[in-house]
Amino acid sequence: MVELTWRDPRFDRVELHAVRHGRDALAVWQEFGRIDEIVDGVVRIIHSAGKETAGAPAIDEICATWVAEDLVDSIVVYEPVKVTEGGEA
Repeated sequence: MVELTWRDPRFDRVELHAVRHGRDALAVWQEFGRIDEIVDGVVRIIHSAGKETAGAPAIDEICATWVAEDLVDSIVVYEPVKVTEGGEA
């Protein structure tokens, strides 16, 4: 599982004196999920996946975000934590 922070191009109507420049002009998003693939400089983050029924043979639907690698600011990787019988990590 990861937390991926990235810059999102946006459209703003502003007075000329208030125009932002460079990465400061981009919105900031945080995505939480699993990096599924990186192809052609694009990162795919899977947020959820499902199938029609519990007995269905394969996943048939996903919710995902695609982000250009150049727009990624940071990635935090979360490690699995083993929980004891008492529920403590």
